[in-house]
Amino acid sequence: MEETLDYIDSYFNGTPAAAEKAAFEERVSTDPAFAEAVAFYLSARQTVQAELQEQQRARHQQWYQDLKAAQPRPSVVRRLQPWISIAAAACLLIVLGWQFFFTGTSPQKLADNYIEQSLHTLPVTMGGRADSLQQGLDAFNKQDYARAETIFQALTQQDQPDADAFRYLGIVYLTSSRYDLALQQFNTLSSTPGLHANPGPFYKAITLMKRSTGDDLQQAKALLQMIIDQQLPGHREATNWISQF
Repeated sequence: MEETLDYIDSYFNGTPAAAEKAAFEERVSTDPAFAEAVAFYLSARQTVQAELQEQQRARHQQWYQDLKAAQPRPSVVRRLQPWISIAAAACLLIVLGWQFFFTGTSPQKLADNYIEQSLHTLPVTMGGRADSLQQGLDAFNKQDYARAETIFQALTQQDQPDADAFRYLGIVYLTSSRYDLALQQFNTLSSTPGLHANPGPFYKAITLMKRSTGDDLQQAKALLQMIIDQQLPGHREATNWISQF
């Protein structure tokens, strides 16, 4: 298990070549135990990052309180007042910059937050044609991602596949960091005719924001603007996010 986690960690913290990425994604697709280890690693890393950010905020708050408690002699303050003002302004700029950096408002962090809050538990449908979808959703919500993937893949191969099958299969790939496969599903979903409200462009934008390589962010921004202009699903989030690019 330790060697597996070391391998997963080196993948996410390095810059794997195309062949290494393909091998990693193939193993996630075919090895349920490995897919579970990837899900565990990603969950643990998010928890650690959140704890580190909280510790950094706490240290900054303590530093600020200590600075506020310091009371220099009035005569010294009068002599140094101009320099203190300049230094205080400089410190404020540094602190504001530090806070901006650690608040995690980058497009990738926005995608992380959305995935964590909205895509780790999916709503379960009921009845009729949706029975197979329900089984896949049940498996996903129980973190049985390999079974969920198998079910959704089978649904996408039907003669008249339900558009939600592409949506949920894409989400399985997105939450397991298989971004190329996720984009394939969301592209198919985006081009599905007859959908009154198509969420495909929004999920594609989230995937590009999360991956953040090459021109991903430029593409994501263009998609968000289109979503806003056409009032597609996700337009409220898109309106809040687009200023962060």
